[in-house]
Amino acid sequence: MNDLNTPQQDAIDAEPAVQAPTPPASGQSPSAYVMRPVLTAAARAEVVALMEDRTRWRAERGYTDASQPSPETDTEDVGLYEDDVLVGCMRLHHRPVLKHWGSLGTEPSILISHAHSAPGRQDSIGLLLTLWATDFAARIGCTWVRCEIREPAPGSAAVPGRLSTYLQDFCGWQHVRWCTLPRSERVSHLQVRAQARRGLTPMIRCEVPVPLPSLPAIEGEAGHV
Repeated sequence: MNDLNTPQQDAIDAEPAVQAPTPPASGQSPSAYVMRPVLTAAARAEVVALMEDRTRWRAERGYTDASQPSPETDTEDVGLYEDDVLVGCMRLHHRPVLKHWGSLGTEPSILISHAHSAPGRQDSIGLLLTLWATDFAARIGCTWVRCEIREPAPGSAAVPGRLSTYLQDFCGWQHVRWCTLPRSERVSHLQVRAQARRGLTPMIRCEVPVPLPSLPAIEGEAGHV
């Protein structure tokens, strides 16, 4: 996961409740936001433009983007839209192989990477992405939504743990463990429990198809790199 409108300030033991923003009042449009698959060249161009805008916005403020391992097998890009304007995006890994998570890696999960929000927004896009992802994961029979964040190198302008802290304090994620890569880079493993949210549609309408059941993932096919 990359960047989700973290606040300026920077492992929890108990799993915090993920609170949804107040849905629109009656008489307003049926859904304030729509989550859609990124399928067309035009939609992919919008995602690239959003990522570039976000990277530039962060660079102007002296931040560097946290990065993460990104297996490419069985992935799906999705976008969060408000009035047909892209305000957030992320990549779903439907069958991640997470042997490096230890025994926890065997539990059914979705892995998220390349999560971004439009710069300068104040409407908690990171929380909205989390709410939708946990509902979607529950609907396809997963137990967890997970992400891996490579922390910035010592001496960089980025604040270590800034994104991880935001996800825990504001979006209900749990820090599970640290993993050290061969080049001594540290990766934070985080997860949030899947949860069906029947009342989410007034806030976020889902147009992402539920994937059909597939064969079990093959070891080494995807995962930590």
